[in-house]
Amino acid sequence: MSQSIEIFREIVHAIEMGRPGVVATVLRHRGSAPGKEFHKMLVFEDGSFVGTIGGGKMEATVLEHCREVFESSEGKVVEVLIAEEEKGGIGGVCGGRAEVALELLPSVPRILLCGGGHCSVELGELIHQLGYLQEVHEDRPELVEADRFPHALKIHLGSPEDIVETMGDVARFSHVLLVSRGHATDRVYARALAAAGYTGWVGMLASKKKERYVRKLWLEEDGLDAEFVARVQAPVGLPIGARSPAEIAVSIMAQIVESIRG
Repeated sequence: MSQSIEIFREIVHAIEMGRPGVVATVLRHRGSAPGKEFHKMLVFEDGSFVGTIGGGKMEATVLEHCREVFESSEGKVVEVLIAEEEKGGIGGVCGGRAEVALELLPSVPRILLCGGGHCSVELGELIHQLGYLQEVHEDRPELVEADRFPHALKIHLGSPEDIVETMGDVARFSHVLLVSRGHATDRVYARALAAAGYTGWVGMLASKKKERYVRKLWLEEDGLDAEFVARVQAPVGLPIGARSPAEIAVSIMAQIVESIRG
Protein backbone atom coordinates (compact mmCIF):
# COMPACT_ATOMS: atom_id res chain seq x y z
CA MET A 1 0.00 0.00 0.00
CA SER A 2 1.44 3.38 -0.95
CA GLN A 3 2.29 5.88 1.76
CA SER A 4 -0.24 8.37 0.41
CA ILE A 5 -3.14 5.91 0.57
CA GLU A 6 -2.18 4.77 4.06
CA ILE A 7 -1.94 8.31 5.45
CA PHE A 8 -5.37 9.26 4.07
CA ARG A 9 -6.88 6.14 5.62
CA GLU A 10 -5.31 7.06 8.96
CA ILE A 11 -6.70 10.60 8.69
CA VAL A 12 -10.22 9.30 8.00
CA HIS A 13 -9.93 6.83 10.88
CA ALA A 14 -8.77 9.54 13.28
CA ILE A 15 -11.70 11.78 12.31
CA GLU A 16 -14.16 8.90 12.74
CA MET A 17 -12.74 8.09 16.18
CA GLY A 18 -12.74 11.75 17.21
CA ARG A 19 -8.99 11.63 17.85
CA PRO A 20 -7.34 15.09 17.69
CA GLY A 21 -4.53 15.35 15.18
CA VAL A 22 -2.48 17.69 13.03
CA VAL A 23 -1.76 16.94 9.37
CA ALA A 24 1.64 18.22 8.23
CA THR A 25 1.96 18.63 4.45
CA VAL A 26 5.02 19.78 2.51
CA LEU A 27 3.77 22.58 0.25
CA ARG A 28 6.99 23.72 -1.33
CA HIS A 29 10.48 22.26 -1.47
CA ARG A 30 13.61 24.11 -2.56
CA GLY A 31 17.18 22.85 -2.62
CA SER A 32 18.32 19.83 -0.65
CA ALA A 33 15.55 19.63 1.92
CA PRO A 34 14.52 16.05 2.82
CA GLY A 35 10.76 16.52 2.44
CA LYS A 36 9.22 16.40 -1.03
CA GLU A 37 6.07 18.20 -2.17
CA PHE A 38 2.81 16.81 -0.78
CA HIS A 39 4.46 14.35 1.57
CA LYS A 40 2.29 14.13 4.68
CA MET A 41 2.35 12.93 8.23
CA LEU A 42 -0.40 12.77 10.82
CA VAL A 43 0.67 13.83 14.31
CA PHE A 44 -1.27 13.04 17.49
CA GLU A 45 -1.35 14.88 20.81
CA ASP A 46 0.86 12.30 22.52
CA GLY A 47 3.63 12.93 19.97
CA SER A 48 3.10 9.72 18.02
CA PHE A 49 2.71 10.05 14.27
CA VAL A 50 1.97 8.19 11.05
CA GLY A 51 3.79 8.84 7.79
CA THR A 52 6.85 10.98 7.18
CA ILE A 53 7.84 14.27 5.60
CA GLY A 54 11.49 13.32 5.30
CA GLY A 55 12.75 12.52 8.77
CA GLY A 56 15.75 14.05 10.47
CA LYS A 57 15.92 17.49 12.04
CA MET A 58 13.33 18.90 9.68
CA GLU A 59 10.72 16.41 10.84
CA ALA A 60 11.67 16.95 14.49
CA THR A 61 11.25 20.71 14.02
CA VAL A 62 7.83 20.23 12.45
CA LEU A 63 6.78 18.02 15.38
CA GLU A 64 7.63 20.90 17.72
CA HIS A 65 5.44 23.22 15.65
CA CYS A 66 2.63 20.64 15.78
CA ARG A 67 2.70 20.83 19.58
CA GLU A 68 2.20 24.59 19.29
CA VAL A 69 -0.77 24.02 16.96
CA PHE A 70 -2.39 21.71 19.52
CA GLU A 71 -1.90 24.36 22.21
CA SER A 72 -3.26 27.25 20.12
CA SER A 73 -5.92 25.28 18.18
CA GLU A 74 -4.87 27.22 15.09
CA GLY A 75 -3.21 25.85 11.99
CA LYS A 76 -0.30 27.60 10.31
CA VAL A 77 2.36 27.38 7.62
CA VAL A 78 5.99 27.15 8.73
CA GLU A 79 9.19 27.51 6.76
CA VAL A 80 12.04 25.23 7.74
CA LEU A 81 15.58 26.19 6.70
CA ILE A 82 18.06 23.31 6.53
CA ALA A 83 21.19 25.28 7.40
CA GLU A 84 23.57 26.03 10.26
CA GLU A 85 21.97 27.54 13.34
CA GLU A 86 24.07 30.69 13.03
CA LYS A 87 22.45 31.22 9.65
CA GLY A 88 18.97 30.90 11.12
CA GLY A 89 18.56 27.25 10.26
CA ILE A 90 17.83 24.15 12.29
CA GLY A 91 21.36 22.82 12.33
CA GLY A 92 21.63 21.00 9.01
CA VAL A 93 24.05 21.64 6.16
CA CYS A 94 21.89 20.80 3.14
CA GLY A 95 20.96 24.39 2.47
CA GLY A 96 17.42 23.59 1.39
CA ARG A 97 14.07 25.00 2.50
CA ALA A 98 10.63 23.56 2.92
CA GLU A 99 7.25 25.16 3.56
CA VAL A 100 4.99 22.92 5.61
CA ALA A 101 1.26 23.41 6.25
CA LEU A 102 -0.01 22.31 9.65
CA GLU A 103 -3.77 21.68 9.71
CA LEU A 104 -5.88 20.56 12.65
CA LEU A 105 -8.17 17.66 11.87
CA PRO A 106 -11.78 18.82 11.79
CA SER A 107 -13.73 18.16 14.96
CA VAL A 108 -16.83 16.35 13.71
CA PRO A 109 -19.74 15.91 16.16
CA ARG A 110 -20.19 12.25 17.07
CA ILE A 111 -23.59 11.27 18.42
CA LEU A 112 -24.55 8.14 20.34
CA LEU A 113 -28.16 7.04 20.02
CA CYS A 114 -29.14 5.00 23.08
CA GLY A 115 -32.08 3.17 21.59
CA GLY A 116 -32.98 2.03 18.10
CA GLY A 117 -36.67 2.86 17.80
CA HIS A 118 -38.65 5.01 15.36
CA CYS A 119 -37.24 8.35 16.53
CA SER A 120 -33.70 7.00 16.37
CA VAL A 121 -34.20 5.92 12.75
CA GLU A 122 -35.29 9.46 11.84
CA LEU A 123 -32.45 10.93 13.89
CA GLY A 124 -29.97 8.73 12.04
CA GLU A 125 -31.02 10.22 8.71
CA LEU A 126 -30.75 13.81 9.94
CA ILE A 127 -27.40 13.18 11.61
CA HIS A 128 -26.08 11.89 8.29
CA GLN A 129 -27.47 14.85 6.33
CA LEU A 130 -25.73 17.24 8.73
CA GLY A 131 -22.41 15.50 8.15
CA TYR A 132 -22.11 14.28 11.73
CA LEU A 133 -21.01 10.82 12.88
CA GLN A 134 -23.24 8.36 14.70
CA GLU A 135 -23.30 5.08 16.58
CA VAL A 136 -26.30 3.21 17.94
CA HIS A 137 -26.70 1.11 21.09
CA GLU A 138 -29.74 -1.13 21.55
CA ASP A 139 -30.57 -4.22 23.61
CA ARG A 140 -33.22 -5.64 21.26
CA PRO A 141 -31.72 -7.79 18.45
CA GLU A 142 -34.57 -7.04 16.03
CA LEU A 143 -33.70 -3.32 16.08
CA VAL A 144 -30.00 -3.54 15.27
CA GLU A 145 -30.29 -4.56 11.63
CA ALA A 146 -27.86 -2.59 9.49
CA ASP A 147 -30.57 -1.46 7.07
CA ARG A 148 -32.29 0.46 9.89
CA PHE A 149 -29.19 2.60 10.41
CA PRO A 150 -27.28 2.56 7.12
CA HIS A 151 -25.16 5.58 8.08
CA ALA A 152 -24.07 4.42 11.54
CA LEU A 153 -20.37 3.78 12.00
CA LYS A 154 -21.25 0.98 14.41
CA ILE A 155 -24.41 -0.61 15.79
CA HIS A 156 -23.91 -2.15 19.22
CA LEU A 157 -26.10 -4.87 20.74
CA GLY A 158 -25.99 -5.13 24.52
CA SER A 159 -27.73 -4.31 27.76
CA PRO A 160 -27.88 -0.64 28.80
CA GLU A 161 -25.92 -1.21 32.02
CA ASP A 162 -23.06 -2.78 30.04
CA ILE A 163 -22.73 0.04 27.53
CA VAL A 164 -19.05 0.68 28.28
CA GLU A 165 -18.20 -3.03 28.08
CA THR A 166 -20.14 -3.27 24.82
CA MET A 167 -18.70 -0.28 23.01
CA GLY A 168 -15.64 0.97 24.89
CA ASP A 169 -14.81 4.51 25.94
CA VAL A 170 -17.83 6.81 25.61
CA ALA A 171 -15.69 9.94 25.81
CA ARG A 172 -15.44 9.91 22.00
CA PHE A 173 -19.05 11.10 21.74
CA SER A 174 -19.80 14.82 21.73
CA HIS A 175 -23.51 14.15 22.28
CA VAL A 176 -25.53 11.27 23.74
CA LEU A 177 -29.27 10.91 23.20
CA LEU A 178 -31.35 8.78 25.57
CA VAL A 179 -34.09 7.69 23.18
CA SER A 180 -34.78 4.13 24.28
CA ARG A 181 -38.16 2.46 24.71
CA GLY A 182 -38.96 4.00 28.09
CA HIS A 183 -37.83 5.72 31.26
CA ALA A 184 -36.54 2.49 32.83
CA THR A 185 -33.91 1.90 30.14
CA ASP A 186 -33.10 5.61 29.81
CA ARG A 187 -32.49 5.61 33.56
CA VAL A 188 -30.04 2.71 33.28
CA TYR A 189 -28.22 4.30 30.34
CA ALA A 190 -27.76 7.48 32.38
CA ARG A 191 -26.39 5.54 35.35
CA ALA A 192 -23.87 3.81 33.09
CA LEU A 193 -22.80 7.11 31.48
CA ALA A 194 -22.38 8.78 34.87
CA ALA A 195 -20.37 5.82 36.18
CA ALA A 196 -18.10 6.09 33.13
CA GLY A 197 -17.46 9.76 33.91
CA TYR A 198 -19.04 11.03 30.70
CA THR A 199 -18.81 14.84 30.58
CA GLY A 200 -20.37 15.59 27.19
CA TRP A 201 -23.83 16.74 26.17
CA VAL A 202 -26.74 14.47 27.15
CA GLY A 203 -30.37 14.74 26.03
CA MET A 204 -33.35 12.60 27.01
CA LEU A 205 -36.59 12.18 25.08
CA ALA A 206 -39.31 12.76 27.66
CA SER A 207 -42.52 14.44 28.61
CA LYS A 208 -42.26 17.00 31.40
CA LYS A 209 -43.83 14.49 33.79
CA LYS A 210 -41.31 11.78 32.86
CA GLU A 211 -38.44 14.24 33.12
CA ARG A 212 -39.36 15.23 36.70
CA TYR A 213 -39.91 11.61 37.70
CA VAL A 214 -36.62 10.32 36.27
CA ARG A 215 -34.55 13.16 37.69
CA LYS A 216 -36.01 12.35 41.14
CA LEU A 217 -35.04 8.69 40.74
CA TRP A 218 -31.53 9.56 39.59
CA LEU A 219 -30.93 11.75 42.62
CA GLU A 220 -32.79 9.89 45.37
CA GLU A 221 -32.45 6.24 44.38
CA ASP A 222 -29.51 6.01 41.98
CA GLY A 223 -27.28 8.49 43.78
CA LEU A 224 -26.19 10.25 40.61
CA ASP A 225 -24.18 13.43 40.93
CA ALA A 226 -26.42 16.49 40.93
CA GLU A 227 -24.22 18.19 38.33
CA PHE A 228 -24.67 15.28 35.91
CA VAL A 229 -28.44 15.21 36.46
CA ALA A 230 -28.72 18.96 35.91
CA ARG A 231 -26.72 18.67 32.70
CA VAL A 232 -29.20 16.30 31.05
CA GLN A 233 -31.30 18.22 28.51
CA ALA A 234 -34.88 17.06 29.03
CA PRO A 235 -37.34 17.17 27.49
CA VAL A 236 -34.81 17.21 24.66
CA GLY A 237 -35.65 19.15 21.50
CA LEU A 238 -36.69 22.69 20.73
CA PRO A 239 -40.38 23.45 21.52
CA ILE A 240 -41.79 23.45 17.99
CA GLY A 241 -44.89 21.34 18.68
CA ALA A 242 -43.34 18.19 17.18
CA ARG A 243 -45.51 15.06 17.18
CA SER A 244 -44.34 12.51 14.61
CA PRO A 245 -40.96 10.74 14.92
CA ALA A 246 -39.64 12.80 12.00
CA GLU A 247 -40.78 16.08 13.58
CA ILE A 248 -39.34 15.06 16.95
CA ALA A 249 -36.03 14.26 15.26
CA VAL A 250 -35.99 17.73 13.67
CA SER A 251 -36.59 19.39 17.04
CA ILE A 252 -33.81 17.35 18.69
CA MET A 253 -31.26 17.96 15.96
CA ALA A 254 -32.10 21.67 15.97
CA GLN A 255 -31.17 21.77 19.64
CA ILE A 256 -27.95 19.86 18.98
CA VAL A 257 -27.01 22.25 16.18
CA GLU A 258 -27.71 25.12 18.57
CA SER A 259 -25.40 23.55 21.15
CA ILE A 260 -22.65 23.35 18.54
CA ARG A 261 -23.10 26.68 16.77
CA GLY A 262 -24.75 28.81 19.42
